[in-house]
Formats: sequence, C-alpha cells, structure tokens
Amino acid sequence: MTEQHYSTEDFIDVLKIDTHAHINTEGTAMIDEARANNFKLINIAVDVVPEYPPMPEQIRVRSKLYRENPDVAAYCTSFTLEGWDEPGWADHVIEQLKEDFENDAAAVKVWKNIGMEEKDKDGELIMLDDPQFDPVFQHLSDDLYQVF
Repeated sequence: MTEQHYSTEDFIDVLKIDTHAHINTEGTAMIDEARANNFKLINIAVDVVPEYPPMPEQIRVRSKLYRENPDVAAYCTSFTLEGWDEPGWADHVIEQLKEDFENDAAAVKVWKNIGMEEKDKDGELIMLDDPQFDPVFQHLSDDLYQVF
C-alpha cells in the first residue's frame, strides 16, 4: 500500500474543525471564511472580563451565530464565578446552563481562571474540586448527559 498525503489542492475538500474559536461579534466575516474553506467552528465563551464581553453577551452572540449558521458554528457556553461567596451561586449557574443548553449550547468550558486567578472572600484560590462545584457538575452529568 502506498502512503498518501494531502496536498494543497485537497485543502477545500478536506473538512477541518477549529475547536477553539472566540467570535465576539455578530459580524459574519469569520463564519463566511470558515464556510468558504470547509471549516466547522466551536465558538467558546470564557469568563475573562474585561478582555472579553460579559458572559451574557458572549452567550447571546454565540447562540445567534449558531442559529444563523448551524452548518458552521457550534458554541460552547461557560459560567462566571460572580456571586461565588453568596448563597445560591450553584443554583444560579445551573439555571443559566439549562437555558444555554435549551438554546443549543454544545458543551461547557471551565476556564483556567478557576485554580489560577479567582479567589473567594477569604483570598483563597477557588479550586475546581471545591464542593461548591459539585451540584453544577452533578447537573451536567445527570441532566445533560441524556442530551448527547
């Protein structure tokens, strides 16, 4: 059997998937370019303010781009740690994630700010194994697993 390789002539014919896009605008230039070059995109939301828009705006834009371009742009939701030290934080996050998945989110991004940057009211780093995350991860495991 002869070993075969792709050539530059194959570029358009080969489906490509960019698993880490951050499209923060309703403009479709990147979507149009992806479509023209046979790319699929996963548009990821992250809790990085002020470098990125606030989470609700990111989710709104990503959901809109997906609804208008389901052949090109899936999206990955995320959640903010805003209100971490307040009662009901996990319930709020679960409700937001339910809404995001009802609006066609394909996945959840847990960003590296957890464990590296975000701190609780006592100045301690918030770590991913903190029990406060348990209901959120349990929800994702129990309720959303059936979606896939």
